[in-house]
Amino acid sequence: MLRLLPILVALVAGNVCESSAAVVSATLATNEVHLPEDSTLQRHPHSKADTTPVTFEFEHGQSELAARRYVASMTDSDIEHRESWCYSAPCNASVLHYCSSSMFLNDHCCCEQHHTKEQLPWIPHTCLLRPGERCVANAGSCSNYRTIKVCCCDQLTKREYKQKFSSAVSNGAFHFVKLTLLVGVLITAGQYCIM
Repeated sequence: MLRLLPILVALVAGNVCESSAAVVSATLATNEVHLPEDSTLQRHPHSKADTTPVTFEFEHGQSELAARRYVASMTDSDIEHRESWCYSAPCNASVLHYCSSSMFLNDHCCCEQHHTKEQLPWIPHTCLLRPGERCVANAGSCSNYRTIKVCCCDQLTKREYKQKFSSAVSNGAFHFVKLTLLVGVLITAGQYCIM
């Protein structure tokens, strides 16, 4: 039984310890744990002449736990809700790509600073701003960002995070059942080996 304990610990650690790296953008830094990396952005290596450290200040954030709780409280009508004036706004492929990219979160950090109520409570993120610098919205203006957000991105990202967090819960339950069965098998095997 004691010989099997390291294997059990390794299996549990493999299922429980999952880490993900955050991607930081140049203008605004956002925690993009759940967003795919945008392959259209070009990464330039730092030159030796560029030795000035870039500093950011924490502006606001939404933890994964708070986002999960918000998503769990959403109803189907919350997810599918769309303002009546939005039906004239086009949600074409390029707009939907913007909604799924880091540009959308960067615009959120740029355009929705200092709000008392989080405007993207279903997305875990951290907004960091460069002090003394004015940000520029990728959508062209903060007004454009807000229109695209309300008319296209909210519905898309709510569906996406509802699906992501729901599948994560079911996967967690599956791993728990698998672990419980494994422990039962090990205990039973240990009892037979002792006899």
